[in-house]
Order: sequence, then C-alpha cells, then structure tokens
Amino acid sequence: MITTTLVELLFWALVQGVIVGVIIKKVYKRVELAGPLLLFKSKKGLRWIERQSKRFKRFWPVYGSFGIILAFGFAGAMYVFRKKVLWKRIVLSSLASLFLVAPYISSIILFGAKEVIHLDSTLFLMLLNFAFGFSISTFYLLLSQAVTIVHNYIVQAPVVAMVGPALPGINVQGSPIQGIPWYGWFAFPILIVVHEFSHGILARFHKFRVKATGLVMLGLLPLGAFVEPDEKQLSRGAVQKRLHVFSVGSTANYLTSVVVTLLLFSALYGMNATGIYEEYEKYLDHPMVTVVSPDSDAVGKLEPGMKILSVNGNETKTVLDINKATESVGPGNIAVIETDKGTFNITLNKDAKIGIRLEQTYKPLPLHLSVIQGIISFLGLVAFFNLVVGIMNLLPAYPLDGGYMLQGLLENKVKKKTARKFVKFLSIFILALFIVNILPLIFR
Repeated sequence: MITTTLVELLFWALVQGVIVGVIIKKVYKRVELAGPLLLFKSKKGLRWIERQSKRFKRFWPVYGSFGIILAFGFAGAMYVFRKKVLWKRIVLSSLASLFLVAPYISSIILFGAKEVIHLDSTLFLMLLNFAFGFSISTFYLLLSQAVTIVHNYIVQAPVVAMVGPALPGINVQGSPIQGIPWYGWFAFPILIVVHEFSHGILARFHKFRVKATGLVMLGLLPLGAFVEPDEKQLSRGAVQKRLHVFSVGSTANYLTSVVVTLLLFSALYGMNATGIYEEYEKYLDHPMVTVVSPDSDAVGKLEPGMKILSVNGNETKTVLDINKATESVGPGNIAVIETDKGTFNITLNKDAKIGIRLEQTYKPLPLHLSVIQGIISFLGLVAFFNLVVGIMNLLPAYPLDGGYMLQGLLENKVKKKTARKFVKFLSIFILALFIVNILPLIFR
C-alpha cells in the first residue's frame, strides 16, 4: 500500500500523464489528446449497441425514466408522469420514489432509530432524497460539509476531510477512504462498461447517432471508457429523450450496486449457515478507524487507519466491543481510547459514541479463508464504486450527466439559453464546494 499526500499524487499523475501522453501521441497517431488525457477511439462495440437498442423496446423507456426519478426523486417522477391527471400523478410519483428512502429505512431496521437518525441528520436527508433525489441530496451534503470546514478554519478548530480520492493500493493522507486493496482496480471496468454502454444503447434507441467507443487514459493509467454520441444531434433532441440518455449511466451503476449487494448478503448468509463465519472469529484483529465525524471530539486525535485496541482498559476486538465499552462510560463523559498510534482522552457524544466509523480487520488468514475474504471484498468494492460513481455523476453540474439532466428539466420552464446559464453558474459553485471539501487534505 502506497501512502502519499494529495499534492504529491496530483503532481505525479500530471507529470506521467503529460510525458507518456506525448510519447504515445507520436507513436500512435490515431490517439487524441484532451489536456493530459489520452482518448483512444474505436468503432468496436457499435454493432452490439445497435442490436441491444432494438431489443426490449418496452424496457428501455422505463429504464430511462427510472434514472430521472433516481436523480430528482418525487420532483423527477412528477415530470415522468406529467401526462396523468394531478391526483394520479401525485400517487404514482410518491410510489415510484419510495425506493429512494429504502437505504435509510433498512439502516433504521438493522441498527435502530437511535443509532441512525441522529447521524448526519439522516431523517432530513431521507426526506430530501425522497423529494429531490440523489442529485440534490448529494449537493446538500457537499454544501453542509463545506460550511463546516470554513467555520472550523475561521474559529481555528480541527478540520476533517469527508471527501477524498478512493484509489486502490494508494492511501492519501487525511482522506476518509483508506486501505482499498490493489485489486479494486478490477472493479472499474465493470462500472465503466455498464455505465457507458447504457448511454450508447439509449442513444440509439432514441435514434441519436453514436460515433465511437473508446478508452480514456492518464498516461499509463486507464481512467475509463466512453461512448461518444453525436452531441449536436443530441442537444437538438426532445427533452425526455435527452433525459433518458443522460440518466441511464447512473441507473446502470445504481442497479449494479444493488444486485451485487444482494449477492454479497447471500454469500454472507451462506457463510454463517455453513460455519465459515465462526472460523473468521478466530482471526479477529482490532477495528480500524475509517472516518472521523467533523463534530466529534476525536477530530485531531484519531485518524483513518488507526486501530482501536481498548476503551478504558477493556480490550476491543470487534465494533460491538467498542459500542459496549462506550455505553458503559456514558454520554458526555471522557473515554480513554488506546490505539496502535497512541492513547487519547475523548469526550463521547450525547449517544455515548466516539464519533467515528470503523472497519473490522483480521490477522493473517489461512489460504481458503483468504480466498473467500478476497471474493467478498471484491464484490463489496464493485458495489461501492458503482454506487459512489453513479450517485456523484448525478450532481447538477457540467460535465456530469446530472448537469445536463437539470438543464433539460429547466427547459420545460425557461428558455434553453437561460437554463444553460443557470447550470453553468451552479457548476462553478459545485466546483468551489469540491475545492473547499478537499482543503483539509492540503492544509491540515
């Protein structure tokens, strides 16, 4: 596992991208340069896209409409069912948007209302997600975290990054996402293929020309694939057709994440039923910190990657051990947290929690358990990356799909030029929010 800073990572990525890009451009004339990025275009896959677009003709419009609701929730559903009479429109939109609150409801069932609702204003997020979809709820999270960071800088309080790069095999200091194994890179082709080919299929279904497929690289690092539609033709298309084309990439990622997560739960259930899970308990190591909540007293003390060895002298082998130990200390009291990097006195929050997220770790496993853990871990990474990329792509900003979708919806109320100007302004604002959110990775 490589450990680096965000500045070093960006510098070396840019340097190798430019150097390798220039060399490849001279050797392989058909490659296109887009800044430091290399675009390898091809006609391969276009026939397959064409064949799929002519099959399941009743399915593709539903698939596209699902993406509109995924992005904009009840408001998006009201657009999808706009031809229905008002009461049917409201009822259908409400029912169609219920899946957006399913993650929150399942968390409440699994962990209890007290555990879930207090964290990150979950109840408000649940309602926001239902009303306006992942596009606006993700924007709200970026905004609220940026406000917290600016406030903490002003009052000279500790700051914690809640946004950071998630790169397999590379730990960025201060990032909330740590310890992703190197084989996580193999999850990227899956999310890229389902995302881009969904765009291509819906484009052809709605009779938009698809010019090419291709690969995007930063030097020797493959960043993704793409399907290139005729942008001029697409921009002149009907709003609903454009919304279908732009929405289905995230739809594909979201549904892939759901399917893989169900497979993951099935595998875990099978492990428990066959006794394999009991074997893992023999190799339990201490839980590792993955995220520190910005409103926690643990800020500036605990960091991602630290292992919690004990709480008030009680050894902690599992996350449950930590929860039991902090509950015995009580809300608002000081707990002595021993880690592999030192011991810290931390005031617990009103729920008697430290204010961190944890991941269970294990001692070296025998081969058969290592293989099983590797498969489970890989499935988890496929689900994680598909969910994160799918949701982030719905942010209402150019050049993300969510930006073009918001423009399309606004065109129903205002002129296209006005809609485009508004989304451009919003895109600049969201870029500023991203910059603020990564400041703790640079200025700690």
